[in-house]
Amino acid sequence: MRGRLAFLALGMALVVASAAGAAEAPKLAFYVVSETPVAGGRYVDTAAFPHAGYLSAAPDLQLHKLVKVEPDAMWASFRGETAQVRAAMQARGMRPGLSITLLPEDAAGLTALTKRAIGKQVLLLLDGEPILLAVIQTAIDSESFLITTQTEAEAERYLASLERLAK
Repeated sequence: MRGRLAFLALGMALVVASAAGAAEAPKLAFYVVSETPVAGGRYVDTAAFPHAGYLSAAPDLQLHKLVKVEPDAMWASFRGETAQVRAAMQARGMRPGLSITLLPEDAAGLTALTKRAIGKQVLLLLDGEPILLAVIQTAIDSESFLITTQTEAEAERYLASLERLAK
């Protein structure tokens, strides 16, 4: 399923496409995407991200631990509502979201990565599955970011995987 993900940093939002995915080993990996083959790397071409591009063999940033992950305030406020109310809220453009807080050293790594990747695509993998493909428009200088999804089911899957990183 496709969704929308947003990095929120310094009051600026970057909206990107997403897809669901989860596996056994929890990790969050960021790759700068290349349009040309990368030695030892691989090509990403999935239903959610057709012809995404080439990735290096190792991620540009990999996270194994998060400070915190929780439903964002908006999603938390309508999680307990009836299915009809939730559907009406989503029809108005409100999407379930997750607030993710990084360790200070990982936040510094994300800032460094996004500074050198301005104008380039970055692919985010959760448990080895692509969930985000974004063109970096500005450096992300924050310890927290927000992921919004199209569906509650997708948000719940991400939350389950990301919570394992926050323990």
